[in-house]
Order: sequence, then structure tokens, then C-alpha cells
Amino acid sequence: MLPRRVFLAALFTLVVLPSIVLGYKHATQPRTDNLTALEVQYAHIYWKYKVSSRVVRPKGIPKKPQPGRPDLGYAFLTPLPERLAGITYTGHAARLRLVLERARNGEALRVAALGGSITFGQSAGGAHMSYAAMFVDWLNAALPPSRPSDHHHMSQPLEAHADGDADDRDNSTAVSSDTSDSSTQQLVRRRRRMHESASTSTAPPVPAAATGPHSPSPSTSTPAAAVPHHHDPVRHLYFNGAVPGTQSGYMSSCMHHHLPPEVDVVLVEYAVNDSPAPSAMFWDPSRRAFERLLRKLQRLPSQPAVLLVNMFAYTAAHGKYWHSAERDFNELATYYGLPSVSLRAAVLPSALSSSSSSSDTSATPAGGSSASDGSVTDAAGGPSSNSSGSSSTSSSSTTSNSSSGGGGGGGVLLGAVFNGGKHHPGRGGHVVATELLISLALELLHSNSRITADGAADGSLGLSLAPSGDSSSQPSDRTFPNAAGGKSSSSSRGRRRISSSSATGSTTAMPAPADSDTAASIYLDSSVAALGAGKSKSRSKRRSTREKAKAATVPGLTPEAAAGLRAVATRPLPPPLSEGNYEAASSTCYLEHQLRELVEQPVTGWEWTDEGRGKWGWVAMEANQQLRIKVSTQLAGSRTPRAEAASIIVQIAYLQSYVGMGGARLSCEAGCACEALVVDGHSSRQVSVTSMADVKVTQHPNCMLLLNTTGPTKAARTAAAAAAKAAATAAKDDGRSAAGSSSSNSGPGAKFKLLGVVVGEEPGATSGTVTWLRNESHEMAHVIRDMESSDRRESTP
Repeated sequence: MLPRRVFLAALFTLVVLPSIVLGYKHATQPRTDNLTALEVQYAHIYWKYKVSSRVVRPKGIPKKPQPGRPDLGYAFLTPLPERLAGITYTGHAARLRLVLERARNGEALRVAALGGSITFGQSAGGAHMSYAAMFVDWLNAALPPSRPSDHHHMSQPLEAHADGDADDRDNSTAVSSDTSDSSTQQLVRRRRRMHESASTSTAPPVPAAATGPHSPSPSTSTPAAAVPHHHDPVRHLYFNGAVPGTQSGYMSSCMHHHLPPEVDVVLVEYAVNDSPAPSAMFWDPSRRAFERLLRKLQRLPSQPAVLLVNMFAYTAAHGKYWHSAERDFNELATYYGLPSVSLRAAVLPSALSSSSSSSDTSATPAGGSSASDGSVTDAAGGPSSNSSGSSSTSSSSTTSNSSSGGGGGGGVLLGAVFNGGKHHPGRGGHVVATELLISLALELLHSNSRITADGAADGSLGLSLAPSGDSSSQPSDRTFPNAAGGKSSSSSRGRRRISSSSATGSTTAMPAPADSDTAASIYLDSSVAALGAGKSKSRSKRRSTREKAKAATVPGLTPEAAAGLRAVATRPLPPPLSEGNYEAASSTCYLEHQLRELVEQPVTGWEWTDEGRGKWGWVAMEANQQLRIKVSTQLAGSRTPRAEAASIIVQIAYLQSYVGMGGARLSCEAGCACEALVVDGHSSRQVSVTSMADVKVTQHPNCMLLLNTTGPTKAARTAAAAAAKAAATAAKDDGRSAAGSSSSNSGPGAKFKLLGVVVGEEPGATSGTVTWLRNESHEMAHVIRDMESSDRRESTP
């Protein structure tokens, strides 16, 4: 018998927790329990946050995003000091700089996010409102692409969603031209249905959890493997590869099933899920797994820009700033030159420093207005906002902290940010993280024009950063297509910072969303920004200004600077920070089609089937059926003799259920050596789950594993006997015959189903890095395979 505590924990994990995830993911309003009046107001402002409405465009040009035209103005809600504090490391950011320049020049990007339930979208109202999805929203609104990626473009937009009103998103679907693609979960569900026909709508495919009242139903959306209509707009594409309840150890092994081919940007979030205990020499298995994940990402053929997004769970950390894996992650960020942002660093110091000061909880939040009915209206998205999205020197009517000039003081309200439960920030946390990513991207875009490259004696390029007032870094021959399709002329004028004015001088617990004159919250090229400066100009002067705007240069990298950054971006990786922690050169997580390819042919007594449930695997129904699996257990990289001689862990994923299941014996037949392991497919609980079994195996490039079914196990026989006895007792009480009362499927069986193989990468490990496989693992493996197949078809002449 299982201890009661273990049983309750298992019950919560398998039954209660999934219902919480699914239920709150589609919530239509924020949690406001135990919040002050001001925190409640800000929670609603965060909930109605709309990225596209905060992109500021100068007057005199089209208000909607135009493909190929950058709009780099933005009305931030998070104060500048907090945003600067939240950008914890930038480094040279060579890959990110190059990727952003590609976006500025009109190329569509592929963005992916890896993490746990936070990135999955729990407590944010859905995956389409996670920090990663909103960041891609901004890319599509501020840097709308005019052409597909230089890579072979995806066969279908991954979860395109409209950036409509946030409170409508969970109930309906729609399409907007200025939106990004949302999460992969709806795409996964569409693939399960495997529709053969595409949407008849002229709009691109959308998920069921998007927005808008006039959209096609989910049942008519395009399947994953379908080719989009020729009139689908070009967009930056987003793929959500997060798996709830997993740590970086899982993703380090199985990341190839969670990333689209030719990915350009990867956002990584594991600061909450991984252990908060520091590892001084990085010997902790979770830290080593996280480092291997980062190394694998950087070695992908597409050479993506990798960013660390360190989220924070205030309640789970008991309010302790140091209770996070972020400390060790920062070491890895600086070692590998990976930009990182931190929700903890952005929010906690300023909030805690002002927690003892009193605030007027009846005041209207900065950036919002209070209606007569007590509701809160966001300055950028409600009736009080500038609906045209045009810029001016006063971006919005705001309430500022008079003592801080609108940029300091109270910081961000903790209750409005960490209202998503014990282990998750609320949507406010995602909004802050989004604005950290946007701030980082804008700063890199604006500083790119100041990077110069000088040739060295050996023919290499040396990079330098010109002062911010130096216009020499903007060459006269750098042009960019304007909205009309022509070439724009050059401009030597630098950027201009637009500051926000304060509408009132009242003091609140949180400063105005827009910053003071000493700290810009909205960036615009000076020649474009001039459009909003002259309401008193004559009509002819305004027309002249608009014409100049069309001829404005978009700052960017010179060819020499780009070449220099490319040389930095393609440098070989340094040795692992943790000794001998080299990553495998290929996938070590074999699921679905990869599992099928591992098995040596011919196969008898086993069937490759999904049993109509979408989880493919090898199934045997009788005892003494053999399956041979060939894998490499040889670790990569330069190792010490001790590490080379050490065993590693090989894990098999198998179905465990309560009816008709038997066991199997796993042994090493050739090449490698191991102690045989007997695996029991019977579960004492009435659930069917994917379980993992670990076996220690010696290292060898050609390790042959033998899986032999053993028939009913002792536990299965005992359970069957108990069930038969209970049935007989019930039949006796009812006056029926015992022979006819037993169920035909209640006896012990011999079925065994193999669902996956995971080869460990840690010498001398005592356990594997994968604790379980969720449905998302199988579904995403299918999606990635479909995308790879589509890319191969499109690349064929």
C-alpha cells in the first residue's frame, strides 16, 4: 500500500493539477484575492494590456503596421528604472543584433520558447498572453516583415492569433494583420483531428483561443501539415515548446522535439522550475543539464539568438530574493554571452524598498483613468487613449510620482504582478517580462547604428561603438524601402527621445508608465519623430515634414559591422563551465518516428501502433516477444579517463495501466553491458500514464538493448485475484453466479507498450533526467516532423 501522503501527492499531480492548468489557462479576468484597491486596478490594466496599441507611430503615416516599415516607438507601462534593472545582462549580443537587423530589414523570423508551465501560459490567461507570445506580437506590430525568412518558410503559421481585446481572447477567434502567432497548443489539437481541408476563409488560420467576434470556428482551421493560401500575410512566427511540470533536464534531452526547424530566436525560462539551491562548482545535475541545453541551442545549424528569461514566483520563494536558480543561470549567461532579463530584478528591489511607505490606494493607477463606475481604463487601450496610435511629445495622460519625476519611487506593485498562484506570476509578470524584452531589443536596434568596424593588419575586423551623438556611424548609402515601395534617402540625424508629460502631480504607489525627460520610454528616429512636434506648423510645412518622413533612413548595421558581428556570433563555444559537461551531437530523446527507426529489423510479435490515441509505440500482446534497440551510449567531448569508464543512464518510456498489462525484461545484448531490469506495466491505480525506467549502461557507440516481454507480473496477478474475489463476493450477495460476474478484461494480461528511449549524458549518474513524458511531448514530436517534411518539400526544386 502506498503511504497516504504519496497517494494524495500523486492524485494531485495526475488529476487536480491538470484541471487547474486547463481551467485557469482560459480565465477571463485576473485574480484579485487579497489585493489592495490600487493593485486590483493595476491587475485589470495588465489584463487588458494590448501590445499593438502601445506601438507609437508618427502622425502623417498609416496607422497600421506596414510590411517592411519599422515603428520603434513604444509606450511602456513599466517605469524605465525597473526596465533597466531587469535587463540583467546584455553582453555583445552578436546573434541577437544580427537577428533584429534582419527583422528591421523586413525578414520574417521564427521565434520559439522553451520552459515550464509559466511559458505554457498558466495564470496568464492562456499561452497567447505569455511573455513570449506578446514579444512576438510586438515584433509583428513594430517590425512587420515584408518577405519570408531566408530559411525555407514554415508550411503553416504556428497558432496565429489576433492581438485583440484581451478579455475577448478566451472566448472567440479572429484575425488581424498586425498580430503574431500564439502558442502551439491549439496547433497540436488541430493535428489530432487531422483535417484534410484548409480554412475557406480568406484570413490566415487561427486557433480557438484567439480573439474577435467574426472569426472561423476552430473546426475549420487549417491543419498543421497544410500549405497556407497564397494570400496569407507574411509574419514572424511563434512556436511554444514549453511543457508544464518539467525542468531543464527534460528539455536538455528532448529539445529537438520542441523546436521548429531553422529557428532564429529561442527564449529559455527555467529559473522557477529548476532547483534554487546554488551549485558552487556546477556539479548539480540540474545545472549541468541546463548548461548542456544552452550549448545544444547555440550549436543548432540556424545559429539562433538564445535569450534567458528568468521569471519569478514570489509566493513559492517565500518572498526571498535569492530563492531562484537565476543566480547560477547568470553565471552561464555571462560565460556564453547570452542576453538575459529578470522579472525578479525588475520588480522586487524597488517594490520592497517602498513597501513601508504609505500610498493612496484610492488613486488612479499611472497610465490609466478611473471611470465613474469605478472601473479602470488603460491609457493605451481604453477610451482615454489615443486610438490612432500616433506619437507626440506627450504620449499619454498619466499620473506620475512627483518626487521621482515619473521614473522612480514606488516601482511596480507586487500584488498586481504575482497574483497567479503559488508557482506562477500573473499576467502582470508576463507584461513586465515582455517590456524587458522589448526594451532590450530597442536598445540593441538603436545602438547598432553606432557600431563601426575597422580592418586589422591580419585582415580581421575590429568592432567599436561610436558615441551616441556621433552621426558618422550612419553611412549615407544605407537605404530602406519606404511604405510606398521606393528607396529612402539617408539621414545623418540621430535618434530622438520623446518624453511624457505628467497630467497631475498626485503621488501613487507606482510611477507613470511613460518616463521622465531624463529617461526615454519612447524611441523614434529624429527625422520621423519630427512629425509629431508641429501642431502649430502651417499646412505646407506639415506636408513637407511628411515627405521627409517617407525619405527617412532606418538606422542599422553597416556591412562591415555586420560582418564583424557575424564573426563573433560564429565563434566556437568555450569548454563547458562545468567540467566535462559536453553535449551530445545529436538527439538523445527518441520518441514517435525516431523510436521506430531505433528498432532492428525484422520485428515479430510487436506492432507499431498508436492504438487510436495519438501516442505511437511498439506493442506486444504475448509473452516472450523480443525487440532489439540499437543506440549509442558513448558520451561526446573530451572526458577524463574516469568519466569515460563510468556508466550512464538509459531510460525507457512505457505505458503503465491497470488492465491487461504485463511486464518486460530489459538487458544489454551486445556492445554495452548492464544489469538486467524487469519493468512492470501494471498500475495499482486506475490510471494510464507514461512511466520511466532507468538502467545503468556502459558506454559504447553501438549498444544493443534487448526488450523481452515476460507476461503477467506478480502485481498484476495479485490485482486480478483481488478483483475476482471482490466480484465473486458481490455476485454472492446479489444471488448471481460467480462465473458470470467477473469481467472479461479483469484478468492479468501480457500487453507491453514501449513509448520512448532516452539516453543520458551524465557519466556516473544515478537517475535519468526525464521523470515523465506528457502528451505535449508526443504531439510536438509530430508537429516538428510535419514542419521538417514541409520544409524539405519546399526546398526541392
